[in-house]
Amino acid sequence: MSSPASVIGHRGNRRQQVFEFFERRQNQRFLSTWLHATFGTGVKTRISELNRSQDCPITIRNEMSITPDGHEVSVYYAIPRQTPETLFDIGPGSRYPD
Repeated sequence: MSSPASVIGHRGNRRQQVFEFFERRQNQRFLSTWLHATFGTGVKTRISELNRSQDCPITIRNEMSITPDGHEVSVYYAIPRQTPETLFDIGPGSRYPD
């Protein structure tokens, strides 16, 4: 049985591996099945953790499509993180003319 410390350390290590993989391959698409085989079944959790971190310089996106024979295909790709715009960031004239 794993200790809580080793589980947390492994999760952090795996998250770093996922981050480094996508950071070096921005805008390249990867099948979710391949990512699961490469990084394990927790890869979606690691991606979610990275996307929630405002310190992460990339955002990992997911696209779903349906093949002509009716199968779902899921791909992931990374893009540079954009500064989120909030209502507090909108100044007079920045969106709406007077």
